[in-house]
Amino acid sequence: LSSSSLLPLVYLLCISKLLFFVSTDRCLEPMAEGACSEYILLWYFHLRSGECRPFVYGGCGGNRNRFSSRQECQSTEPWR
Repeated sequence: LSSSSLLPLVYLLCISKLLFFVSTDRCLEPMAEGACSEYILLWYFHLRSGECRPFVYGGCGGNRNRFSSRQECQSTEPWR
């Protein structure tokens, strides 16, 4: 399956978990490092692989697809 064919399925799974998400769009947002120059190690949900991955957050901007720990990220995966 291609990632584009999985998007509707992931979106539906995300909708079914509304109680666990601030927004249904959160699980579909790409990783965003932010615009500032801080060095904060965070985690994001990588849609294509279906796993949580680390990234360096700059401290401002970005989006809601960022978590303080791998455990927090995994607890909000769309299929959980």
